[in-house]
Amino acid sequence: MKSRGISITVGTPALLIFLTFIMLWALGNVGYATQKVVNVGIYDNPPKIFIDKSGQPSGIFVDLLNQIATIDNWKINYHFSTWEECLHQLENGSIDLLPDVAITSERKNHFEFNTIPVLESWSQIYVKNNKEIHQLGDLSGKRVALLNGSVQQSNFRQTMKGYGFPYTEVTAGSFTEALSLVSIEVADAAITNVFFGDLNASEFDLRKTSLIFNPVTLYFAIHPSGDTSLINTIDLYLTVWKNTPRSFYYSTLQKYTLSEPLPNSNPNKLFLVVIVLISMVAFIILLKSKQGQIQKLSRQIKDQQRLLHNQEDKFRGYFESSPIGMFVADTRGRYIDVNPAACSITGYQEQELKNLTIADLIPESGRKGAAHHFNQLVTEGRAEGTMPFRSKSGEIRHWSVNAVKIEEDKLIGFVEDITEKTKLEEERFQIPEKLERQVKEKTQELNLRISELEHFREVTIERELRMEELRSEIKRLKNKQDIH
Repeated sequence: MKSRGISITVGTPALLIFLTFIMLWALGNVGYATQKVVNVGIYDNPPKIFIDKSGQPSGIFVDLLNQIATIDNWKINYHFSTWEECLHQLENGSIDLLPDVAITSERKNHFEFNTIPVLESWSQIYVKNNKEIHQLGDLSGKRVALLNGSVQQSNFRQTMKGYGFPYTEVTAGSFTEALSLVSIEVADAAITNVFFGDLNASEFDLRKTSLIFNPVTLYFAIHPSGDTSLINTIDLYLTVWKNTPRSFYYSTLQKYTLSEPLPNSNPNKLFLVVIVLISMVAFIILLKSKQGQIQKLSRQIKDQQRLLHNQEDKFRGYFESSPIGMFVADTRGRYIDVNPAACSITGYQEQELKNLTIADLIPESGRKGAAHHFNQLVTEGRAEGTMPFRSKSGEIRHWSVNAVKIEEDKLIGFVEDITEKTKLEEERFQIPEKLERQVKEKTQELNLRISELEHFREVTIERELRMEELRSEIKRLKNKQDIH
């Protein structure tokens, strides 16, 4: 029984390593004829990602990726930029893969992630040696350097707002710049991930404080419509490496002086890993035997993609040349895309509109109706109506909106400026009222004239009567005189 127990404990890791090599060999030979080209975004964040002294991409993520590429026949093109630009490039499809990404609720809406964590990290605050910063309250009123677009930036904002501590944010294009801003006293403190800070703080004569927050797990990310085989393959390698003592993964962490405990070599756990790996190898061999069918399917997918691209170009042509204003927005009311007619209606340039929301164009008098219209659109998928809007010049005009929900988080509104039409309609409805008012005024004027004539007639008659009396009196007096 004892010798059998030793056999399982020692033999299982050996079998695991053997199967690992078989599986990686199989992975490397599936699709060997066509080398996969992968565009990867990197930025300066040593020791995880950086450009070394010889000008070559380096770091933990880069070494792991290069090892996968060597075995799996990938050709990697690295694109060095800032962190914010890397995120933008991944979102617009300029790159295929971005390492060292923490998952946030916002990023879940834009990217897909591999499932096996690569590293765990947290945010650390660094200051000059003469600064007394021991708690978050000490940063109240201070200048804090943060990497623009980073999780440190968004998380710190939320944290300080929650405590009600005001501070001045100094944005930086890289962690190196953030530390240097503190070194030259443009900022009082800098926030970076602990890997970068511990490795570089001393070069800027900064010390690590006891303030830590925002523990994160780091992954590889792709665009939602990107090649999911990239992250699936990465997960497969990480599964093997993280469950194999002294694997390439652990030697890479040791190379960059990071401590990482070796995986538990419990026989039962390793036995389960062996079973999983055997299943993976069997699947890969089956996949290899179906390579012809896969290539045919791949061609069909590419044909469909080309067709879809052509359809998108056709729609874009309709979109750009449409005489009707077309506004594409998300469910938070932010404009995503607009056509030239939309710009003509509002007076704004395309980029100006993309920096606005629907509410920004609605005057106070139309807010309630616009909110009802928008809620109906989001909940029911369709809404139409008319409402006022404010053009760039500040003029209040009116438009008709016929909007539909085209995706879960995407809406499109077809808009026409009906200001002149509305004025004509108002004038048309006002004609009977105007005529009635004029008739009433003329009637009143006529009645006044009649009243004046009646009065004149009465005065005239009375005058005639008095004249007649006067003539009679004169005649009487004359007769009397003749008698005498």
